[in-house]
Amino acid sequence: MKKIILIILIASILVLSGCDLLSSITNKIPSKLPGLNQEEKQTTYGGTGTLETSIVNPKKSGTILNGYPFQPVVRIKNLGGSESYGQVCITGLDQDVFSGFSGCECLNYQQRRVDETFEDIDLKFGAYNIQTEEEKAYALTAINRFKYGTNIKAEICITADIYEDQKCSADISQVTSGPLKINSIEETIIPLSDNLVTIIFRIEVDNVGDGNLWDLQRVNEQCVPFTPIDEDKKKIKTNIIRFPVSADLQCQEVKLDENDEAIITCEAKQVSLLNSQGIYLFDEDYKPEVIFELEYAYETRESNTFNIE
Repeated sequence: MKKIILIILIASILVLSGCDLLSSITNKIPSKLPGLNQEEKQTTYGGTGTLETSIVNPKKSGTILNGYPFQPVVRIKNLGGSESYGQVCITGLDQDVFSGFSGCECLNYQQRRVDETFEDIDLKFGAYNIQTEEEKAYALTAINRFKYGTNIKAEICITADIYEDQKCSADISQVTSGPLKINSIEETIIPLSDNLVTIIFRIEVDNVGDGNLWDLQRVNEQCVPFTPIDEDKKKIKTNIIRFPVSADLQCQEVKLDENDEAIITCEAKQVSLLNSQGIYLFDEDYKPEVIFELEYAYETRESNTFNIE
């Protein structure tokens, strides 16, 4: 009997010791294994919000009363990351029915950031007097042309050994949202000498908004006689506004192709890898930040059909 009790005691001690050992091992296992990225890396960036134009009066398929003043209202809501300014024009109203309407009327606006957000803007047109004996459907169109921007923050790769066979790439860290989506940035280093290089960046852009590019110089030319817009003027203007060292920085102006896509090429020329004391500026662990600024004009259209009673 004593032997049985002794065996039970020894077994209990071993079980308790095993539990303590397992608990100790579990506590030492890190929640994330070093060097392992457990989150799926994004492949596309930006394009999640932009400037939205909506006709809030009259409401779509709504009704307005005959014989009373009518004041169209267009709301500008900025869900993107850029301040903007532009011009909204309304058209489509029957001048014989809407007394006082000239056929096309415009209002300018400017939307600035307030506490990291944008306040909605209501543009009020008219009022117009309605005089008609017909109860039928009418249409109103609002055209919004505005200047907008997209900023791209990227970490670039520059190493001291420019001839080493290795993959060196630019990693996008942040993009302000807008109608243009940034799919990728490719980086190519061209050696000019042992300590002097030119760096070429190729930025892949895609239009995901519900509008089209416009001429930056002709945003406020609605409702006036003007020559047709040259399609070659509907371009994206790009600048490098932050770079780690002195260099000749240049970017091409590009237009979107038939698939609403474009490749923007930027160059950082004559980039020295040494400082004035002859010490290397870059090593394999240093990835300096570069900021690209895209500027462009954009056009959207919104239409509502409504009834008069």
